[in-house]
Amino acid sequence: MYKKIFLPALIVLAFFVSALPAFSELELVGEEGVLVSRPDPDWRVYSDGMLRLSYNSLGHVVTLDYNTKNDVQDYMGYQWNVGLGAEYKGEIKGYVNIASYGPAEYDAPIAPGGQIHTIWGDVGEYWGKKLLPRLSEWWVDVPAGPVRAKTGLFTYSVGSGLALGGYYEKYGVNIYRETENFTWTLHFDVPDIENKWYLGPKLIAEKETYGFTYDSKAYFFAGDVIVNFGDHTFQPYIGFLADMTPASRRTSVYVAPVDRDYLGTYGADLQMQFGNLSFGIEGAANFGEAHSSSPQFDSMTHQGYFFTTGASYSFFDEKVVPRAKFYYVSGNKFTGDDITSGQLVRSSNREFSVYSPTDSNLADSHYPAFESGPYVFAGMGYNLNAGILRPDTFYDPYQMTNLIAPNAGIDLTINDKLSLSLDYWYLHTQQPPIGADYDPVNDVYLPYTLPGYLGNELDVYAEYYVNDNITFSFLGGIFFPGDYYHKRRGDADLLGVAAAPRFDGGACNAWVIEAAVTYSY
Repeated sequence: MYKKIFLPALIVLAFFVSALPAFSELELVGEEGVLVSRPDPDWRVYSDGMLRLSYNSLGHVVTLDYNTKNDVQDYMGYQWNVGLGAEYKGEIKGYVNIASYGPAEYDAPIAPGGQIHTIWGDVGEYWGKKLLPRLSEWWVDVPAGPVRAKTGLFTYSVGSGLALGGYYEKYGVNIYRETENFTWTLHFDVPDIENKWYLGPKLIAEKETYGFTYDSKAYFFAGDVIVNFGDHTFQPYIGFLADMTPASRRTSVYVAPVDRDYLGTYGADLQMQFGNLSFGIEGAANFGEAHSSSPQFDSMTHQGYFFTTGASYSFFDEKVVPRAKFYYVSGNKFTGDDITSGQLVRSSNREFSVYSPTDSNLADSHYPAFESGPYVFAGMGYNLNAGILRPDTFYDPYQMTNLIAPNAGIDLTINDKLSLSLDYWYLHTQQPPIGADYDPVNDVYLPYTLPGYLGNELDVYAEYYVNDNITFSFLGGIFFPGDYYHKRRGDADLLGVAAAPRFDGGACNAWVIEAAVTYSY
């Protein structure tokens, strides 16, 4: 048992400690066939890496039911990656990284065995081939006349990460030009090239557990500009996802068969600094159309949007930083006729979308990069907590859609080694959820409006820096269900648009604890 738990960790840790840190920044230049070190060499070769071991405890996240025994779980998890980079005269740059982690980049379970229960299905212990790494990132960045070109497998993200999906690496190219106060970037990627190649057990685990098929034919174009003026930054952006996947190969939440989907997004992010006061605001909106291949259904337009703003103020040399944020993210407005007729959206998708709900196969390539919490409700820790089921078209708690979410928090620097963050979240739907109770007398479902108050959450995060390489961290959160989860229902969630773990009104609190040690260099 102990050998199974610690043997892979010890092997990887020994690799980090004994070999790589010694070469973490090795600068070399050739001189008469001999490699020597110089203050300003032509070559710079460096490595970076991380090994994370965690203890995870999850309670009632999947069922919100105190009586469900397998919904309280404890397990050990891990992640690790190793990267190697090189630069020549600061102009030609390259990087490659291999990594091993669990489904959707959560901590992979390595003990105590058995199955970890999630809303998507059970995830088994990683062992054998599942411990092998996969190619997670690589790129080369070279000058091309007055501009630069970066190509390979990497992420592209803008603003707060809510728009233009930058969470996962994709094969693509950036053409950009960067100056002190002005940077522009043109981006292109083909979302599913990497996933179709199955470069490691991580993708196989996701196919088995999450049902991803990676069977799409899509292309993504985007551009952004970053303007720096004083201590302020302004970033407008625009993106366009052209999905040409045939209707027969799509996984869609819509009844209409879609053979072409053009999803556009435009927006802007503004970050300002006035001494100790920081202020930010960002907004974005969708445009475009999903074309129905059947004359029985209208084509659907994309009309989602989001708005977020936040501020913080630092006291005592940034040792005490209170902050607040507000998220307003659109959702689909349903009617009783939509629910009882079986058609989710008749002519418009008002759920803010990074990938279209007509092709959820793109969920593991174009996906929001937002990761600031709430940890339990949205499943934003490293553990296998996928979040609390709630009303949204994507059936995905991680995504900030159909939400009004004010957040208040404070960051505390206790000393040079210890920092602490506390957060409170209030969670409400942007559009009222619609349910339907069954009438056995007339054999029909009668639609009605459900409460929109989803609940609130308290989160804590702490880090203790042992030295430049070793960090201990603690993440914890408790979710208190609101009226939506306490409403007794008889609809069994028709069509999945008003999802919840249970419908008997007896929802209990849910919690997550995550303690980890991370070695990085």
